[in-house]
Amino acid sequence: MMGVRPGRVLALAGVLAAGVLLLKLVPPGTSWIYPPCLFHRLTQLQCPGCGATRAVALLLKGDVTAALRHNAMLVVATPPLLWSAGRSLWPWVQGQKPPATRIHPGIIAGVLLSLALFGLVRNLPFDLCRWLSPP
Repeated sequence: MMGVRPGRVLALAGVLAAGVLLLKLVPPGTSWIYPPCLFHRLTQLQCPGCGATRAVALLLKGDVTAALRHNAMLVVATPPLLWSAGRSLWPWVQGQKPPATRIHPGIIAGVLLSLALFGLVRNLPFDLCRWLSPP
């Protein structure tokens, strides 16, 4: 068994630091760096990803409430996504080949259905549903 590879840890830390620095120096919505949502531009509807970049920037500031307001689905999914990313990257950090990952089709279907429902509900014309759309 190999130990932790410092070069890989530094590479991973560098990529994360660059992303955080970009979000700090160039806030979402202020530059062409962040592409606009093509779905929203064409339909004037909010896709499940609308507001996600702003939500990540707000999470990095520690403002969970504002992040929820921009993209509640992303905020709720952040802990399992971070856990999954860490679990997938850990073998790489140790210099090992990551094991093949098989995702059960039911999980994929559940995620896709959840995203579709979130995208639908956040566009319904009710006050509670409008709360799910980014400001």
